[in-house]
Amino acid sequence: MLRVASNVHGPARWAPVLAAVILAAGCATGPDVQVPTRAGTASLGVAAAAFTDGGELPAEFTCDGAGDFPAVSWGELPDGTAAVAVLVHDPDAPGGDFVHRLVSNLGPASGLLDTAATPAGALELRTSGGTDGWVPPCPPDGDGPHRYVFTVYALNRPTRLPETAQTQTAIATVTEAAIASGSVTAQYARP
Repeated sequence: MLRVASNVHGPARWAPVLAAVILAAGCATGPDVQVPTRAGTASLGVAAAAFTDGGELPAEFTCDGAGDFPAVSWGELPDGTAAVAVLVHDPDAPGGDFVHRLVSNLGPASGLLDTAATPAGALELRTSGGTDGWVPPCPPDGDGPHRYVFTVYALNRPTRLPETAQTQTAIATVTEAAIASGSVTAQYARP
């Protein structure tokens, strides 16, 4: 156990707190990240061509198919939108939220993310698997349906994150910059 003398003043007295923060940040790439349920004050209309909200995610977009990324589109963005981010996560994953994709700094005029490839000018951030880019859903055999939440965020500024940012840090940065958000959800269970 780390003990700090009560008469320690200045920056040294914060060493245990700083060490705990650094250690916690290093563990944030796994499935135990926390994804807020809402960000921003306004709502965005979000849709997917491959499924209806609450409907089944076709196998072609999972590990049981080609693993393609399903196109996600959004409606009119509020004034002051400087960039857009898209987050896909599974809140039913063992151990908590699993981030399947987090891409930021999409141009506000795009209105669509329709590929697993990173669009020009966008920033692909780490998933819970520790990689960047789309990780196709692959829930454990025998689990019931998992939900896959596709959330679009209108940001008041670009995120300015390094590609190596920890997943939890990237999510926090995106949600702090969000002025509006909206989601569409699909379900999938292994055959």
